[in-house]
Amino acid sequence: MFHSSRHWSVTKVEKAQELAKKLTEYSWTLCTGFEHRGYLFLNDSISEDGAAEFGVVAADTLSQVESITFGWCTAAEAFKYITDIVKGRAGEPWGASVRAEQIEREHETCVHCA
Repeated sequence: MFHSSRHWSVTKVEKAQELAKKLTEYSWTLCTGFEHRGYLFLNDSISEDGAAEFGVVAADTLSQVESITFGWCTAAEAFKYITDIVKGRAGEPWGASVRAEQIEREHETCVHCA
């Protein structure tokens, strides 16, 4: 993860197809995160104007297992990445961990969403 102090407001997304569309067809504030089947997809982009980069974190350990530039993917490519990750094909944790206090279900307006 590029941002060790960022906080994310995480929304649960049940369907992989819906998550794929959200990650590829929309621009998100820098504090946006999604939860899908035990993984957190946390916006790790430098700016809303750049390519959408998301760190993928195992929800149970909060360890990063992947980093994907969804801004360069089609929804079909994103769907394949998401389903591979959920099936355990993301590999071993390799990146920085996030802290539990950085993950919020609802948060107040912050500098990233103001």
